Amino acid sequence: MPYQLGADGNNGSIDCINLCYKVWDQVGIEGPPFDPLWYQASKWDIGRDILSWGVRVERPRYDGDMILMQQEEWAFGVMWDQGILYINRPLERVQWSTVQYFTNLLCFRSKKSL
Repeated sequence: MPYQLGADGNNGSIDCINLCYKVWDQVGIEGPPFDPLWYQASKWDIGRDILSWGVRVERPRYDGDMILMQQEEWAFGVMWDQGILYINRPLERVQWSTVQYFTNLLCFRSKKSL
C-alpha cells in the first residue's frame, strides 16, 4: 500500500499511525486515543501519551505491539506475523521486515494484552 501522510487506508494509501490502527483492528486490540498532534510531536511526547494505553517493553514480540522507530523522523510501526510493518520512506510504501533488522526501538504493548 502506498504512503500518504494523513491517509487512513480508505483511499488506497495509508500513513504510519493509521497503519497501526488497521493492524489493531485486525487483531482485536483497542488502540490508544488518536491525537493529531502526534504528527508534530517528539518521540518523548508520543511515548508519554502511549503509556496511558500501554506499557514499555524491551522488544516487540506479539502482533499489535507498537514500535516507535527513527527514520528521517520518528515514525510508528507495528508487530505483525513475527516482523514489523512500517512505512519505508524511500519507497513510500508499507513494508514488512523481520524484527532483527531494527535497532533502537521504543516498543509498547497494550495493557489489555498483558
